[in-house]
Amino acid sequence: MEKRAISLDQVLTDSWKRMVGLLFKPFDFKKWLILGFCAWMTILIYDLASIQQRILEPVFQNLEQSESFNQTVHNIFKGTEGTLWSRLLQELEPYTGIICLIAALYIGYLILCLVVYWVRCRFEFVLLANLLRGTQEVRNPWREYRKIGNSYFIGSFLVNCLVFLYYMVILAILMPMLIAYLTELAAGEVSLPGPGIWICLGILLVSAIILGYYMWFFYQLLIPIMYRDKLTFRQGLRVMNRLIWKHFGICFLYYLVIMVVWFGFLIAVLAASALTCCIFLLLLTSVPYIRAVIVLPFWVFFRLLGFRLLEELDPRDPEPESGSGPLPEPESVPKEIPAEP
Repeated sequence: MEKRAISLDQVLTDSWKRMVGLLFKPFDFKKWLILGFCAWMTILIYDLASIQQRILEPVFQNLEQSESFNQTVHNIFKGTEGTLWSRLLQELEPYTGIICLIAALYIGYLILCLVVYWVRCRFEFVLLANLLRGTQEVRNPWREYRKIGNSYFIGSFLVNCLVFLYYMVILAILMPMLIAYLTELAAGEVSLPGPGIWICLGILLVSAIILGYYMWFFYQLLIPIMYRDKLTFRQGLRVMNRLIWKHFGICFLYYLVIMVVWFGFLIAVLAASALTCCIFLLLLTSVPYIRAVIVLPFWVFFRLLGFRLLEELDPRDPEPESGSGPLPEPESVPKEIPAEP
């Protein structure tokens, strides 16, 4: 059997044409609002991160300017009484109530992030269903892909937890060596970090590159696979691993192409911001829902790319529509034989 050629150019071209047809032929403002809402739900968790940054940034600025805080940090790292851990407990004891309050607020924030991440996982399939069907619904796809969306939420959350624990183990090995090195620097002993620090930093860097590349395909391939074949997270992950391993070169080239696409998108954002005196950039950074509606063509194009790539890597024959088969030939009717006189 002749090997089928995979064309990334066709992936880009078909995704672009489908995006133009969905959003501009014809232009439907109501469709933009609904699809923009679905796209916004898939990036809502990043808005929470920006809100957290805006709330905590003034707090940290006040702490940096506080003389008591600076004195506390100086006593912890440059003090000579007891160990570093004992000095840490002693200096932070007056702030126990504040620390508990911040910890409680942060736990509440983490729970809110978990709920928002669940909503994002569900809306990934809602948005994809609307794009591939040419519809503008929320309720029906939300119910239809409930099982698959929940499976993706649980599976991806567990994978992220395992990755987080992996990084914590490496950091637990790195931190004692790093603290000892910083203590030596504080004491005036200038020297290069030991080999253990370099090894741990190298492992962290390599792991971040490999895991970041692998988990990037959760969005690009795993979600389209689960949507198309109605698979659970574990089943879809097996299919994704097989496709990435089988087409490793194509997948890596696709990753580089998408990085170029993202770079071009950033250039377009900067150009639009310059032409509008930064009004465009202000809308993108300050108004979450409007942001999703304004850049909806990019989100739709980017979402369609993953599904179109799946069609290139693992094509499926379309299911025959009802009544589309060949019509049966009419039975031959024998001619009436005239009676003999």
